[in-house]
Amino acid sequence: MKKYGVYNIPIRLFILIGFVIHAVVFVYACYEVNLYYGWPLSDATDYLRLAENLRVHGLMYCGDLNEPFLPALVSRRPPFYGLFITMLRFISSSPYLILAAQNLLGLLNVWLMLLCVRKITGVKQFPWWLLVILWFPSQYILANVIMSEVFFQTWLIWGLYHGICFLKTSSTRHLVIWQLLIVAAMLTKPIMYLFVIPMMVLLAVMIWKKKVRPVVMVVILIPLSGIISLSAYNFKQTGYFHFSSIQNFNLLNYNTAYTLREALGPDPADSVMNELHNRLDTIPDFATRERATQRICTANLYRYKWTYLRMEVQGIIKFFIDPGRWDLYDFMGMRPQNDHGMAWHFRREGVSGWWRYVSSFPLLVWMYMIITYAVNFWIIFGLMRFTRATDISPWIRVCLVTVTLYFASITGPLASGRFRVPVYPVIACMVLSGYVSRMKPKQLNAL
Repeated sequence: MKKYGVYNIPIRLFILIGFVIHAVVFVYACYEVNLYYGWPLSDATDYLRLAENLRVHGLMYCGDLNEPFLPALVSRRPPFYGLFITMLRFISSSPYLILAAQNLLGLLNVWLMLLCVRKITGVKQFPWWLLVILWFPSQYILANVIMSEVFFQTWLIWGLYHGICFLKTSSTRHLVIWQLLIVAAMLTKPIMYLFVIPMMVLLAVMIWKKKVRPVVMVVILIPLSGIISLSAYNFKQTGYFHFSSIQNFNLLNYNTAYTLREALGPDPADSVMNELHNRLDTIPDFATRERATQRICTANLYRYKWTYLRMEVQGIIKFFIDPGRWDLYDFMGMRPQNDHGMAWHFRREGVSGWWRYVSSFPLLVWMYMIITYAVNFWIIFGLMRFTRATDISPWIRVCLVTVTLYFASITGPLASGRFRVPVYPVIACMVLSGYVSRMKPKQLNAL
C-alpha cells in the first residue's frame, strides 16, 4: 500500500475533510438555522419569488405579482439561480434540497480548485498544514442558506480551470468554454458582467505579445452577446436598456449613502439621502429615474472623491481580512439589536469605546475571530508568494490576481467576508500554488 509522509496529503483527503465540514454545517442548518438569511428583507426573498414567477408565469421578476409592478424588480436578479431553484423544486419543494445541492456544489468547487492547483504546479499531494485553507466559515454558512454565492462560485472556478488550460496551451476550445462559463456567471450575479473589460485587455495583450492569434478576439462576442441579450430583454420589459437594476440600487443606498455618512456625519447624511430619495421618487418614468440616480450619485461621489477613494481602499483591505462575523451572527441567530460594528464604535467613541464593544463579544466569537484573522493573514502571505513565484506562468499569475482584484475593487466600501465567497476557490488556488511552488521535490513526493 502506498504511504504518505508528513508532506504528502493527497487530494482526496482535502475533499474528504471538505465533505465532513459541509455535512456537519448542513446538519446543523437543518435543525437550527433560518434558511432564508434575514427573511423577509433578504436576497432569499428575491430569489424565491423569481423562481416562483419563472415556474408559474415564465417571467423574470423577483417581486410579488399580487402587488403593484415595480420595473426595478425585473432586472434586480438575473435568472440562473432562480432557474436552479425551480429545477430542484421539480424534485422536491423542500428548501433542504437546495441546501444539499449547494453543499455538493461547494465540494465540487474544492475539487475544481485542487485541479487548478494541479494544472498550475503539477503537484498531486500537499503538506498537511495546507489543510488550513479549508478554514473559511463564510463558505459553509452561505452554502446552507438560500443565497446564490456558492452556485455562482461554481461557474467562476469552473471557468478559471478552462482559463488556466487556455493560458497554458492557447487552446481555442478552452477559451470558448471559459467565455460560456463567464456568461453563466453573469446570468447568476450581475457583478460579473463588467469582467468583459479585463477579459478584453488580457486577450489584447496576449495578441500583442504574439501569444495567440488576433482571431481569438472574436470570442469576446460570447460574453458581449450575453450582456446585450439580457439588457435587450430588460429594455423590452422596462423601457430602459440595462443589465441589472441592482447596480443603481447599491450605488444609491450603499456607495453614496456610506460616502455621505463618512464625509458629513450620520445626521446630515441621512437628511441628504432623504432629500435624494424624495427627489427621485417624484420621477414616474423608470428609465428617467435610473439615469437621474446615476447622475446624482456620480456627482456626489465625485464631490467627495477623496473620501470615497479612502473608503474604497479600506473596502479592498476588508475584502481580504474580514472574518465574516456578521455571517456567523446571522447564521447562529446571535446578532444583537442595533449593532453597528467595530468601525462605527471606533469612529464614534475612540479606542475606549471600541474596546468596550469588542470585550462584550461571547467567547465563541472571540475564538472564531482570532482563528479567522490568523488564517486570513496566512492567506495574504500565500498570495504574496504566488505573485513572486517565477516558476508559475506569468500569464496565469496575472489572470488569477486580476480576477481576485476585480472582485475586491468592485465590491468597494461594501466589502466583507461574504463577498469573498465567490472568489475564494481562486484565492485558495493561488495560496496553495504559492506555498508549494518553491518546495523541494522530496517534500512533495510519496515515501
